[in-house]
Amino acid sequence: MKQLASFLFCLVLLISCQNTEQADRSGTASTSGSVQDARANDGNFSPPISPGDSYNTTVITKDYWVIEFYVPFDQSYEKKMANKGRWYKFKNDGTYVCGQWQEETSFGSWRYGRSAMGELTIVTDAKNDRFDGEWQFQIGSGATEMSWAGQQSFGVEEGTMCKVINLTSKPTKKQFGVEE
Repeated sequence: MKQLASFLFCLVLLISCQNTEQADRSGTASTSGSVQDARANDGNFSPPISPGDSYNTTVITKDYWVIEFYVPFDQSYEKKMANKGRWYKFKNDGTYVCGQWQEETSFGSWRYGRSAMGELTIVTDAKNDRFDGEWQFQIGSGATEMSWAGQQSFGVEEGTMCKVINLTSKPTKKQFGVEE
């Protein structure tokens, strides 16, 4: 009986950790999709699994994480501006929602992963495949900001970097000095 339970646990773990990346994901779509394009939510995502209790999970699941600065690998001004005000709200049950400004653009599951160099990452698997990504992260000393580095393995352009800040609510254009 113990062996059967262990086998089932390993099988569930293996299935949930599979990379669902599709061949047509170049990474540019995940970093430049507009709010209107995002409403399609035409993909799928892995079943959520709770990440468990840890300091990282406590920080990551606190309120909204908002992109304050976005530096694409190719220094594209359009990508930089298209990602301003994007936000993520991670939940303890392994699900999340994301959006831009006051609008929700997609939802899905998130989990921890490992970069090619073995560093801890956040993997976001959205219903809209344009918003899938993998980010190596570092939490700031006050746990109110993080730096994210895109990992090519799951939809984000390698070399893309972000500074995300923690807010208690969705960001507004006025907060970020963006013209309406």
